[in-house]
Amino acid sequence: MVKVLLKKLLILLVIFCPSLNAEPIYGLFKSYDQLKIRTAQWEATGKKRGTLFFLQGMGGFIEGYTDFASRMNALGFDVFTLDWRGQGGSERITKKSTLLHIKSFDDYVKDLETYFAQQREFARPIIIVGNSMGGNIALRYIYNHPNSVDGLIALSPMVDVNTQNYPYFVARSIANLASTLGGSESYVFGYDQFNLDTCISHFDPEKYGDREKYLSDCVFLNSHQDLATGGPSFSWLAAAFDSCDLIKDYDFSSRILIPVLMVTVPNDHLVDPDAQRELCAIIPKCRQILYQEGHHNLLKDNEKLVARLIHDIDRFVKDLPSLQKGVPQSILVMNNTDR
Repeated sequence: MVKVLLKKLLILLVIFCPSLNAEPIYGLFKSYDQLKIRTAQWEATGKKRGTLFFLQGMGGFIEGYTDFASRMNALGFDVFTLDWRGQGGSERITKKSTLLHIKSFDDYVKDLETYFAQQREFARPIIIVGNSMGGNIALRYIYNHPNSVDGLIALSPMVDVNTQNYPYFVARSIANLASTLGGSESYVFGYDQFNLDTCISHFDPEKYGDREKYLSDCVFLNSHQDLATGGPSFSWLAAAFDSCDLIKDYDFSSRILIPVLMVTVPNDHLVDPDAQRELCAIIPKCRQILYQEGHHNLLKDNEKLVARLIHDIDRFVKDLPSLQKGVPQSILVMNNTDR
């Protein structure tokens, strides 16, 4: 009885208290086209419960998620991640060092395949946590390698782009035209090369949630500008639309057969929450959770929401054996603020 209580207390401390961030073990590998891709891993503390692959979103960098990795370590998970080509500590594709640029999301998928192929045996279950763009890439990887992963946690996944003030057709047409008429390496409207003043001025509590965490990242990137990106190119945006088309296709999504936890922010300013709901309704073993008060990057949200998210991730992994046997399609779980 005492052991059970102590175990529950430890879990609560991990969930609700920011952990001491362990230093990752950094690494590099060469992509299929000889770009240097930076990686990191953190080893679980105590008894291992599995392996977690964290796939960052647009503009992410390893150092921005050490707290999340440490929390997962304390819950018994080895954590692996990589900086996508063109961002963080990975090699740039264009001379504009803070421009996030790519021609096709196929390259991201190939980089992830190379990364997985170079790893040794993992502690099972293997869970991917895909954040925003990382959720899109994760779905494509799982489609290509259906037996390599046991579960997916998709945090605000980029199933489709939220074009905000632009009609969808207009935004997509602009991206395609710019990409083909000489503007492929131009910043998307509203973005520019990274600098501290611009980063700070872009903070909006309706979009980013926790001000302290947002500004901390701005300051860190200002002193580590080799890791910074200022925003995506029109070519990146056109490629994002194309990749979203692929994962929204019924024949594609209906073949994602592993358990999926879809974490959706209804007021997301970057990705389309309705597209997430529609996708989850097709994936056979998908659960959707709504974070009504959340913001796009939940891992950078206020501490109360981050603690809730850690709890939901932990619960999903515990439920994984029963979820693998089959659950009702698209179970919707409302995450009420009074929980």
